[in-house]
Amino acid sequence: MTKTLTHKGYLGTVECDFEGMCLHGKLLFVNDVVSYQGDTVPEIEKAFKDAVDEYLELCQEIGRDPDKPFTGSFNIRIKPEQHRALAVRSANSGESINHIVAQAIYHHLNGGRKSGDVHYHYTYYNVPTQPSEKPQFSDTKIEFDRKTGGSSASAKL
Repeated sequence: MTKTLTHKGYLGTVECDFEGMCLHGKLLFVNDVVSYQGDTVPEIEKAFKDAVDEYLELCQEIGRDPDKPFTGSFNIRIKPEQHRALAVRSANSGESINHIVAQAIYHHLNGGRKSGDVHYHYTYYNVPTQPSEKPQFSDTKIEFDRKTGGSSASAKL
């Protein structure tokens, strides 16, 4: 079983050293080497949090910004024909390449759902056919799940 620890936005590993009979780990996705160890699960969790806190304190003491595990920016390598097709789609749709890629990543990470999968929200009026009838108002929201093809609707009268 693999466990990733999290504290203050930092991620860390937990590995078992059978020879030394201890648990150890290191911070993930930073350039600096920050490691920790413990003999039990509670100890490794505490050692991880202490290591993150000490790393942040040390960086502050020496006047250096700590490595951030994720900045929200990264480079990807794709085939030139994919890059061209992406640029053409961007130009034709009026959406930035960044927006198209971000939507594709969101779609992949969320099991096929795109952000904003609520497609319709409208209010309609049931106009009476007789002068003595009162109009009825309905506020309706329809959600469509792209993955399953199913939809659901809710309405307030």
